[in-house]
Amino acid sequence: MIRRTDCTKGEKRWILIPQVEHARLAGRLAESWAALRSVEPHDQVVAAIHHHDDGWSAWEVAPKVDSHAGHPLDFTETPLTDSLAIWRDSIQAGANLGVLAGYLVSGHFSALLERFSQRWKSDPTLTALAQAFLTEQQEERQKWLAMLQSAGGADRQMADRAVAWLQMFDAMSLWLCCGKRDQAERFLTPEGGQVTMRPVSGPYEIEVSPWPCLAAAVELEVPGRSIASQQYASPADLVTAPAQPVTLRWFLRPGHCRPGSPAPTTPL
Repeated sequence: MIRRTDCTKGEKRWILIPQVEHARLAGRLAESWAALRSVEPHDQVVAAIHHHDDGWSAWEVAPKVDSHAGHPLDFTETPLTDSLAIWRDSIQAGANLGVLAGYLVSGHFSALLERFSQRWKSDPTLTALAQAFLTEQQEERQKWLAMLQSAGGADRQMADRAVAWLQMFDAMSLWLCCGKRDQAERFLTPEGGQVTMRPVSGPYEIEVSPWPCLAAAVELEVPGRSIASQQYASPADLVTAPAQPVTLRWFLRPGHCRPGSPAPTTPL
């Protein structure tokens, strides 16, 4: 779950966005991306991006709260034991879509675990759990890669490039979902280029340069719910809290590179 702070009309609230909805937003970006058309099998890659967080579905029914602060747990605050179980479910959901989809989702979460190793390397118990996950998933990807190669499909370089596509769209979706943006952000593409997203006229109209999409413009949306920013005693307390449905919408259109643009901050 994404916990996004909202201060509309001077009142601080939280907008809670399910992880599965964030993933669908990433999938919508993937659908629109011209260069991704050359990645085969295209439909399976896009489906993997759409569904890479499906393992969160059960957790979202009763999201946990921080036992001390009482706030809903953001995905970045989820205990590692919970994350590993969720990721395994997500990987299985990916594998149900196809061998390459399983490879993509496994590669994505393995890379996330290694990127944020500071969360577990100082704790021997967590280190053992993390290393077991990484070893397990490496073995799974090797098995899936052998199946792909025997069927005349992707080699390792192509499969890993597809993982990088998933990571890029995941990062773009998170950039949109996690907060109102007022500064440009650059994303490195798996092809070695870069794409700049720049808010204009507020945080929901985004110039993208160079323009990467098939359509002349792209409209995106994600549903969530707005709740009071306060302490919650339990998951049940959070689930039954008065909430207002919210839909965040973005309009993406072609933009132009400008002098003084920031250096890339999202290496993918």
